Amino acid sequence: MKTKLLVIILLLLVSISSTCSFAQMRMTSFDHKDVIHLFNNKDLSDWEFVLQDNTSKPEDIFTVKDSILHIESNTLGYMYTKEKYDNYRLYIEWRWIKPSSDNGIFVLINESNKPYPSAIECRLKENNSGDFIIYGNASLAEYTTHENETRPLFPTIAKKYESNENPVGEWNQLDIFIIEGIVSVYINGKFQNEGTSLIKSGHVGIKCVSGEPIEFKRFFLIKINP
Repeated sequence: MKTKLLVIILLLLVSISSTCSFAQMRMTSFDHKDVIHLFNNKDLSDWEFVLQDNTSKPEDIFTVKDSILHIESNTLGYMYTKEKYDNYRLYIEWRWIKPSSDNGIFVLINESNKPYPSAIECRLKENNSGDFIIYGNASLAEYTTHENETRPLFPTIAKKYESNENPVGEWNQLDIFIIEGIVSVYINGKFQNEGTSLIKSGHVGIKCVSGEPIEFKRFFLIKINP
């Protein structure tokens, strides 16, 4: 009887571990001391900018007021950190200004192409926040094509669970864990997606989309020692 009970317990443990993401198991085991503030709450002097329309000015699109970054654009593009990072937890708060908005956060940027970089985007689209979109020479092992099938221009890996964003106008929380190339996404504390990248470090970026205003605050990352 005891042996049978032990077998049942072991099977349950194996089942639980197989459904937990790598980042979930790391949630309580990283060092919180290594905080890097990506936003100084005053200006964007620590960021670079890429815009499709050469006549557009970054300062007209990306503005800071009352410690909030407001993005309202008439062109495609993005801002990105001057430094590259690996093995971290990225935390950002965002809110949409109007319904059906579509935006995103870039991670593992390895080429600053125009209008969008070679990178992985964590999509911030109403009802689809947590989707992955793959740009340029970036890749995720979880995205595969059939034999003789051409990879689309923007491959997408849908989030795993039902959407849990807050309504338009309310703040949402985004956590992205990158540990040895494994990218894990949490929306408002709920695990939503995970992918495996061969590229393990890169810049962090914030996307701008024409006609899609959005606001951000409190974005920082915490270094993780794998």
